[in-house]
Amino acid sequence: MPKPFLPVVAFSFLMVLNGCGGSTSSSGPGATLGGTDAAQYVATLPDGSPMVLEVLPDSSDHWNGDFVVAAETGIYAFQEGVFEGSVKGSSVEATCELEDGAEFQLTGKMNRDGSLDLIRSDISGQTLHFVRQAASPHPSRANISFNLTTGPMSGVATISDQPDFNSGGVKGYSGTWNDAFLRVWLYDSGPANLNVHPDNRSSAMSSRFSFRLSNFASTTVTVDNEITYDRATPSKRFSFKGSFRISPR
Repeated sequence: MPKPFLPVVAFSFLMVLNGCGGSTSSSGPGATLGGTDAAQYVATLPDGSPMVLEVLPDSSDHWNGDFVVAAETGIYAFQEGVFEGSVKGSSVEATCELEDGAEFQLTGKMNRDGSLDLIRSDISGQTLHFVRQAASPHPSRANISFNLTTGPMSGVATISDQPDFNSGGVKGYSGTWNDAFLRVWLYDSGPANLNVHPDNRSSAMSSRFSFRLSNFASTTVTVDNEITYDRATPSKRFSFKGSFRISPR
């Protein structure tokens, strides 16, 4: 995107924030990605690590969300990021961006049973079979609230104190900030990531930082993030650096 448009893109994104192994199955119509709530799909990587795709509610021709590798050891350990892509009939594709800015592609199909058979561009010779996970009953929970600021935009973020994902030394906590979906991934060994999805065109993804669940309501920290705008149009997609400031209410 030409440089003269960068301030406009950045401003537009901030306005949005303010407003807010392998297997095969038969493919074809009969299943949809996501739904009215976020849906999680899990596959096993070649080293045995679970990879989770969290698909957010979206339109019929587009999908986006978070991904995480639930492992603290191995070549795929600590991989976490955001993705977006298109859905055309039973064919799906997505661009996945890691928190360090590296990217890989997912391509494949959606099956009648709701599962996904996808190939990662950085893993040759293997199809990953992603199975949609049954929604677990919500346990009794309380909310953790803290202030979250990026650029000139700020607001109170709220996350549950109970994980809705827990495997391989990784816990996932969901919440909201200015009506946007917020996801926190915490590894048992210390690393944390925080992602915000205002809509299917934009996201803000933190760099990895050391944090525990109890720190969100009691500790002030500033961590780098990467804001991606116009994610639904790869030819126009633009990312710029920013920061999250987390502080007690």
